Amino acid sequence: QKLGMYISTDKGTNEIKYTDKEMMINVKAKPRYGLYGKEVITYRKDSKHNKWQEIEGKYNTYSGNVTFNTGSLGVFGLYITDQEKMDTVTPTVPTHWSEAARKEIAGKYKISGLDNYNPDNNITENQMLNIMYGILTEERNIDLAKYIDKNTMRHLTNSGISKTGTHDKSTVSREAGFNMFVRTYEIMNDKSIKYDSNVLSNLKKDSTIDSAYKESIAKAVKLGLISNANDIRAKDSMKYGEVFSIWSKIE
Repeated sequence: QKLGMYISTDKGTNEIKYTDKEMMINVKAKPRYGLYGKEVITYRKDSKHNKWQEIEGKYNTYSGNVTFNTGSLGVFGLYITDQEKMDTVTPTVPTHWSEAARKEIAGKYKISGLDNYNPDNNITENQMLNIMYGILTEERNIDLAKYIDKNTMRHLTNSGISKTGTHDKSTVSREAGFNMFVRTYEIMNDKSIKYDSNVLSNLKKDSTIDSAYKESIAKAVKLGLISNANDIRAKDSMKYGEVFSIWSKIE
């Protein structure tokens, strides 16, 4: 990728090749999915001697961004080795139970707005709704940090994906999260899931689950999104790892 800076005057345009102070450059690598888990080396082409020189750069495995400081402009690139990357910019937990599902989703979607990923952190309401809307609109580039406008929020609410009509909560309860995935699945496949009446009957006896979510949770059990119907933990916050795991099941 060529990075250049130019100055134009009445006498013409001149290219700037060097700067007095180093600049921080941040660019996106393509294709980023092939770089995951690999040792990525940043380099610059020395045009004077026609050589590639390794430079100090940081590659973010999740966002796909490369960051480096330089006072020399020109052609830059990445070199990938077969060695597994031992130290990544974005802290991930390779052995986490949800990692296989996250990789599966990352192979289908380009997800931004989620730096410093930790599967055990809580997902926000805005991030969750951006995922649901991205799935429904078949958008392969999903920005989790994107602001949800009134029109989009109205669609999410009228469809039953959002029961609250809000998108500014710092967490999403598991009962609300299951409802979002179930409604998204039903709309995406244009069908209503038939739940087990015995499961719903037992859920109705559970006072910890909001009545607005009990039918959706029964459907989530039917879809296999919940492994243990006796351990809903309805009011617990939904984690990133769990979101990727459920997401992979409805794809």
